[in-house]
Amino acid sequence: MFRRFLGLQNRMKLVVAALMGVTLAAISYGVLFSHTQLNAASSHSLGAGNVSAAGTLLLTAAYPSADTLAAAPAKAHKPLTGCGGPTINLNNGMSQGTLSSKISRAPGCALIVFAAGAYNISAPINIPCGVTLTGPVASPATAILAAAYTGNVIFGVKNCSTPVTIGYLHFENTGGIYVTAPMSGITITDSQFTNLPATHQQWADMGIYFDGTKGGTISNAIITNNTFGDPSSCSAVMSINHDEGGLCNGIFFQSDLDGIVMENNTFTHLEEGFHVLCFAGDKCTGSSAPTWNHFIVRWNDFNNIHRIAMEMQPQPATDVTIAFNSYEDAFAPSTFSMGISAACCAGISGARVPFINHNVLLANVPPAGKYIAYAIEWWGNGAQANHNLIQGYWANGIVWGLGGDPWEVRNSVIQGPYMAGPYGCYICDEKEGAKTTPTRSGNLTSTTITTIISIAPTISPAGGATSSATTVTLADSGTNHSIYYTTDGTTPTTSSTLYTGPFPVNPGATVKAIGMWGQGANPKAYPSGYGYVPSEVVSASYTER
Repeated sequence: MFRRFLGLQNRMKLVVAALMGVTLAAISYGVLFSHTQLNAASSHSLGAGNVSAAGTLLLTAAYPSADTLAAAPAKAHKPLTGCGGPTINLNNGMSQGTLSSKISRAPGCALIVFAAGAYNISAPINIPCGVTLTGPVASPATAILAAAYTGNVIFGVKNCSTPVTIGYLHFENTGGIYVTAPMSGITITDSQFTNLPATHQQWADMGIYFDGTKGGTISNAIITNNTFGDPSSCSAVMSINHDEGGLCNGIFFQSDLDGIVMENNTFTHLEEGFHVLCFAGDKCTGSSAPTWNHFIVRWNDFNNIHRIAMEMQPQPATDVTIAFNSYEDAFAPSTFSMGISAACCAGISGARVPFINHNVLLANVPPAGKYIAYAIEWWGNGAQANHNLIQGYWANGIVWGLGGDPWEVRNSVIQGPYMAGPYGCYICDEKEGAKTTPTRSGNLTSTTITTIISIAPTISPAGGATSSATTVTLADSGTNHSIYYTTDGTTPTTSSTLYTGPFPVNPGATVKAIGMWGQGANPKAYPSGYGYVPSEVVSASYTER
């Protein structure tokens, strides 16, 4: 049923060699169908005197007022309430038959509640359409669905035209959720998928598998605030120094897709984070290939990944955005390891993207072989690979394959010892037959790796004498920054209070604040000598009048 992804030398089997030669308008970022406009001109400006300390690079930013860059949604843990149907309570003293019966017979809009505890799951459970399944509001989840088998999944959801919501559940020991197209409206949130096996049965080795191989579209899927993987996941393939093709993933897509959002998720100790695959038999282009539209991946973190964090194969696609994600601490990286492999949208008819902007990709772990392949492998008409921070043992920073104008690589910082050597490059052609060269400007390359100082916030009002409580506002001009603060005069860290809005202080208070790149699931600290570090401390004292 499944075909493992071909190696680096076989990509030409998967793409159309001839470019269409059409100049395509830039596609705006968006979430699902809202298409919120981002100003692509916003950038880090590298100014004179930007080195503030040894091994540290300071980036400043100038953003026009037209920039409507959306902030990452807060990771608030809110109860799931369903849509007005009956509540069905479950507990871990129930038999498998009772659990399956109560769930499968639940009416539309039912709220199915798993009490805290470990559930011995001995067979897959079919989930009806239109229901909400939840455990207690907790992070990590306290309702644990422990499969007593491998080679199958825990939940199966299929052919729904009414929404299904699944949250606050912990899936372990086998594949978590199998979603069969057509499926319109599924939300998977605040859940964990651990001890994922690597058994060469791909569909049963994934946290979530979206299957449209028999027809239909997966649409309006939201995957947020989850954790995929743990130190026990994918163990059979994690140290193998040859290409296993992606056997054990967090999320696997093999379907027509229309409206996918992945935000604030953590992918850890997996062979791959997520994978968008063609249909079997090299059906990657043409009328029989899957299409995917409105595909948004933001504010996720990928760590301890062995092969590829994000892999997307050639097929017609529009409105694909990969932004504000972080990658670090790869597990036994090798010549087959990559940060982002976006060989989708490869100059074929109708393929106009992707946008791969504002990501942090750190190859801080030395490779098992000669080098680590690519930070960003990037193809597509009108595509962007801008404002990325790429550091470490990569052989190649950003490489382009098939694609065409208007495509661009701008304002990225690319640093590492191998990219200037015999194995690769900072920014270069992958030699797949592109007829045009992407526009390149504002990129900073170096063999030396320097930490990047985050942009400091401002405090308003700026302090002074006051006779009553004062409302303090913190602001920040940096893209994707968070602000942390204290009100007692102590020095803030990324463990201090996260700023979410104006707050009152009394006379005698001293507010101190720092900025740090990252929101959502992005880490608050990076490996020593890499990535972003907090800004300098800013301060305002409010004395008593």
